[in-house]
Amino acid sequence: MKRNLFLLIIGLMCGLAFAEIGLRVLNYPYIGCRKIIGVTESKTGMFDPVLGWRYMPSKSTVVDGVTYTFNRERYRVGDIQDETDPSKPIIMIVGDSTLFGDGLDFPDTFGYKLEQATKGRYQVLNFSVQGYGLDQIYLHLKQLVPMYKPKYVILDLIEDQDYRDAITDRRLLFPCFTTSGTKPLFSLVAHNTLVQIRTPETFQIYDTPRLRLVWRRMEDAFREDYSDKQALSKVLYQHIRQYLGQQQTKLLQVNYQLDERSYQLDTLHPDDSPMVASYSADYTFPDGFHPNAKGMTRLVEDFLAKFASQIQ
Repeated sequence: MKRNLFLLIIGLMCGLAFAEIGLRVLNYPYIGCRKIIGVTESKTGMFDPVLGWRYMPSKSTVVDGVTYTFNRERYRVGDIQDETDPSKPIIMIVGDSTLFGDGLDFPDTFGYKLEQATKGRYQVLNFSVQGYGLDQIYLHLKQLVPMYKPKYVILDLIEDQDYRDAITDRRLLFPCFTTSGTKPLFSLVAHNTLVQIRTPETFQIYDTPRLRLVWRRMEDAFREDYSDKQALSKVLYQHIRQYLGQQQTKLLQVNYQLDERSYQLDTLHPDDSPMVASYSADYTFPDGFHPNAKGMTRLVEDFLAKFASQIQ
């Protein structure tokens, strides 16, 4: 009996060892990828143990002919020496690649155009980070708002926001792409209580051993397919709104290529409804989504038309 149990344990250990070796030989999770592509934020950013990734301070990088420059405070600027002017009221942009200006040089970005349109009455700080979900934005705001005390925060929601919020490994959405590491992950427990269940890890740690990675990715895939993703995004959004309210900061929302969500309209103030931007191919890059320079100009014009009475 003991001999049979011993042989069974040895067999299981050998099986697991062969499975681990097989996954490494196949280069899991990049099976079938002819090339592993580092996305823009991995070339301009660095791993962050709270947010997953963030931009490197005092850094200017050219990616596909576009210059991305960040000052020592880690927000996008035209000149690496630019700094915050504490004498001016602040509009803070905390979104993803849309408001960040993916594919655009600084003079064509939302933040620069907005600051020009307000004729310098406000200092516009663009802390948007490519690829961020609402969970990362929420954690980012909790770091930034006490430091900068902005009068307004501009947030954007996009179509795949729910999927971003439901997973920790972005490679599930973009199999042959890589970033600095995984992202934080929240879940809903009893009575819709928000609980963080994972903190970011570098891929070197997250992918080892590969058998554990298989299990983790199965969990992520299950959440992506079967969990109530919109319910999670709703609670994250409510936490963002509640937090900014406590900080006496006004939230201004942009829904880019996305209709209003019911939870965005659940408010006593009609002026709090989001601006909805739905643009044709004339205003987007060939990817069919990100606004080009013309689209960004229109986005700022539409934004000011919607919120002109509030930004004074």
